Amino acid sequence: MKDLRACLDGYRSVGEVESEGEFTLSRSHAEKKLQDFRLPEARLYVLNLVSACLCGGASFVDFRADADELWMATDLKVDDLAPLEELSSIVFASQTHPALKELAVGVNGSLQLSPSLVKLEVWGETEGIEVKWEGSGFQATSTSPQAEIPGARFYIKEKPGFRTARKFAGALGGGMVPDSEEDAIFRYCNRAPIGIEFNGKQVNRPLILGTKRFRVFADRELGASHPLLNLGRRKPLPSPGNYTGLLARGGRLAPWVTLVVNGVNFRMPENAFRASDLRGVVYVDFLAKDLSQVQLVQDAQFDGVLEQLNNLARVL
Repeated sequence: MKDLRACLDGYRSVGEVESEGEFTLSRSHAEKKLQDFRLPEARLYVLNLVSACLCGGASFVDFRADADELWMATDLKVDDLAPLEELSSIVFASQTHPALKELAVGVNGSLQLSPSLVKLEVWGETEGIEVKWEGSGFQATSTSPQAEIPGARFYIKEKPGFRTARKFAGALGGGMVPDSEEDAIFRYCNRAPIGIEFNGKQVNRPLILGTKRFRVFADRELGASHPLLNLGRRKPLPSPGNYTGLLARGGRLAPWVTLVVNGVNFRMPENAFRASDLRGVVYVDFLAKDLSQVQLVQDAQFDGVLEQLNNLARVL
């Protein structure tokens, strides 16, 4: 983690602060510094793509993949597409739309696979943009909308190698390769509040609580497709914060609590809660990820959410 912090300090040392207080980085500096930024596992770039879809208000995410290619389609909506012309720089811009920043991190993260081609298309109601990488930097081109509704598409083509051979062999055997994008999506996005499919298979899985002693709490009216909508016959409790979730106690199942931040699961350690039999899932999108992208920042907001959940658990 210290190395990651030092990396970020290095970004800021060559950046500029604009009049509104936004931290920015020139394209040349950003591309150079991005060489130092690496996801813990290259395949995890797909988690940022999922988060981008949630931040952009998408209602679905559809992945298709084979041994050396992956496609993603979604109906996210972002009003201002101009920042995508500088896909490297907006990774470090402080006031970029969260959906665009997640897209930028995901696309840049995918370059760790040394692909032969990466292409991102995003469009609104009247205009669109295509950003392409073919081994020598990003090239952005203005386009017309690719569909009647706003959305985005992502495509990556890997070069033949050991990883693609493993995925090919895994597909022949009907199994899931542990270090594949498919495994990452099914492992870390199975609690997303919108529908996600991978090669036609539903990623979202039902909640198995092992007890009738549970309550749903919400800070808003749940959408028709929300996984918590049809759980329980009683009206949801008011949420103590800007989040929605479910907590359960009792039964024989092992304790677990997962925080879902923009579609991605973050499993909490058992000692984070005072109740030893607590299970649940909480959708809390305002928590921040650290630079590694796979852990949450344990700041005052994080501590506050855990304390509120501990208090909720006492009334179950």
